[in-house]
Amino acid sequence: MTTADSPATAARRPATAWPLENAVFSAAMVAQRLPWTDAPARALGLDALTRDGLTRLLFAHLRRTRSGRPVRLSTPYGSFLVPLTAGDAEAMLTRADEARVLGPASGLTPGGRRYGLSPHAPLDREAAAALAGADPRALDALLAEDVDRAIAARRGDGTLEWHAWYRGMLRLSRRVVAGAGAVEDTLLSEVTAAATAAAGERPYEARYAALRRRLELHLADPDPASLTGQVLARGVDPDAAAPALAHTLALVSESAAGTALQALALLAAGAALSPRDAVGEALRRYPPVAAAVHPVRAPFVWEDLAIGAGTESQRA
Repeated sequence: MTTADSPATAARRPATAWPLENAVFSAAMVAQRLPWTDAPARALGLDALTRDGLTRLLFAHLRRTRSGRPVRLSTPYGSFLVPLTAGDAEAMLTRADEARVLGPASGLTPGGRRYGLSPHAPLDREAAAALAGADPRALDALLAEDVDRAIAARRGDGTLEWHAWYRGMLRLSRRVVAGAGAVEDTLLSEVTAAATAAAGERPYEARYAALRRRLELHLADPDPASLTGQVLARGVDPDAAAPALAHTLALVSESAAGTALQALALLAAGAALSPRDAVGEALRRYPPVAAAVHPVRAPFVWEDLAIGAGTESQRA
C-alpha cells in the first residue's frame, strides 16, 4: 500500500472504463430524465431493464471486473472517478480532505444535473458536542407552535398546501437553529437558499457574505434555547461558529421541508412503524443528496492510486 508520503511515481493511475461501459452508464443517466422509459420494462416485469436496474447491473459488473477499485467513467455530463464501494469513497475523500485538495462539492441528480450544496463547515470538538448532544425532547416546546400552525393551515379535505407547509417548516428551522428572534426573519431563509444554490460558483462569495451579515443579527444576542445559543454557551467565538451554523440552518431547513414530509407520507401509508422509523426509511428511499461530485484541486495519492488535479470524484 502506498502511503501519503510515498513518491507519486510509485502510484498508478485509476482504471478507465471501456467504451461500452461508458455508453451504458451514459444511457442510464440520460434515461433518468425520461421517466416514461421505465414503463415498458415494468409492464413486462423486467426490472433489470429499468433505469435503476441498469445502473445496479453496471456497478455490479464494474466491481467484478475491477476488483472493486475506483474506475473513471466518461459521460455526456462529465468524466468522473467513481469509487465502487462506500468504504473506498469515504477513505478517498478523507485522504483528499487531509491533503486539503478538495474543492466545494456539488449535488448531482441521477439525470446528470448539478446543483449547489451548502459547504460543510467543521466546528471544534466542544461546539460539535453541543450540536450533537442536543436533547430532542428539549426541542419539543420550540417545535410545538410551528407544528400546530402547520396543522391549522390544512384545507377542508385535510390536505396541506405545499407552500404553506414549506413556509411553516422554514419558520420552524429558523426558530430551532437561530432562535426566537429569527422566527419572522424570512430574509434569513432566502439568503441561505441563495447562498446554497450558488455554492461552487462565482456568485457564492457575495451571497455568503450577505448570509453572514444576516446571521450576525442573531449571533449578537443568542437565544439560549436555540442551537446557536447552545454552541455559543460553550465559549465558541461567534465568527468561528457562523459558517457551521449557516450550514446547519441549510440542512435543517431542507430536512424539515422535504424529509419530514416524506416521512409523514410513509407513516400514513403504513410503510413505517414509528416516526423514527419513518425518517430513516425516507432517508433510505429518498436521500436528500443522491450523489455528490467532489472536484480535486491538486494531485494526491490514495493507497496505490495517483489522483490528478482536475479529477472529479462522484460519490453515490
